[in-house]
Amino acid sequence: MLFRSGVGEQDGDGEQDGDEGGDERGSGGADRVALHTRDVLLAGTTRDLSRQLKLALSDQQNQLLESGRAAAAARPLSAGEMTPPYVAASKEPLAAAFALGRRSVDPDDRVEVEPDALDARATALAEAIVDSLHQRFGSGADDEGLWPETRVRSVYREVRSQRLGELVEFYVLTAYSAGQLAAAPTGRRARWVSEGCGPDCLDNALAGEVPLGESFPTGHRAPPAFPGCRCALVVVAD
Repeated sequence: MLFRSGVGEQDGDGEQDGDEGGDERGSGGADRVALHTRDVLLAGTTRDLSRQLKLALSDQQNQLLESGRAAAAARPLSAGEMTPPYVAASKEPLAAAFALGRRSVDPDDRVEVEPDALDARATALAEAIVDSLHQRFGSGADDEGLWPETRVRSVYREVRSQRLGELVEFYVLTAYSAGQLAAAPTGRRARWVSEGCGPDCLDNALAGEVPLGESFPTGHRAPPAFPGCRCALVVVAD
């Protein structure tokens, strides 16, 4: 879906045709529509990815607990051992988010995401989850170098309830924006729509329209700029 820079035209007296209500006129109104439409499109994908990753976290926690049941402690796992289940859980939902981003710009687009790009996105999310787990485990091993059972339960519970949602949202939005960038024709322009995430995002919004694919003031080509950023990229129609 393309969101044009303006809604309605001005008549000879300088008044704008179209519906009453300033909030729904011009780029401001169109930008609110763009944000809402994106969120509606991604709601199911975000929910599916969150559910699959929570299941993967629970499965890994249970495997750790089972492996160390006799000693009430588990052998610490390396990042390489922990990552694969989260990569597998992430691939399909992130591919769906990428496809939705492409079709938001070109509704007839049916190009599949490149496998290497898909693997890279899923791996980045998986590594962020594992990094969150390792940070919380920290130096919490016992004298024998094992993770106590109570520590395993609390760490996985904390990541599921306090960290996972933000990571899922960030990577879903990143995949969606990547789809927008991939689908838009050469020469198209875009603008950054700020959701009040901070001064950097506002700077990007104030930059106005830039050639699609070029960097905004923060150096990002598209939102989100960081976990927690909910800004949107609006591709401007010709």
